[in-house]
Amino acid sequence: MGGEDFAYFAQPVPGLLIRHGIRKERAGSVHPGHSPQFRVDEAALAFGIETLVAFARGVGRVAFSERRRKRSRRNRRPRAL
Repeated sequence: MGGEDFAYFAQPVPGLLIRHGIRKERAGSVHPGHSPQFRVDEAALAFGIETLVAFARGVGRVAFSERRRKRSRRNRRPRAL
């Protein structure tokens, strides 16, 4: 298994590394990414983009909701006893 330096970059802020596999024998995409024989199955790129956009929208929505919830808790007036 190959190493990634992503953990270093994810130390100061939360992060996530996603690997999008594109192996497809009919398209000739059977070699690893750093091989000189590597060929991209371009049909997989659209799927990867759609997946990442959907993920980013979902994560953004959750993060925005959490920020709004924290802000509303801070701005609450204390209840009278």
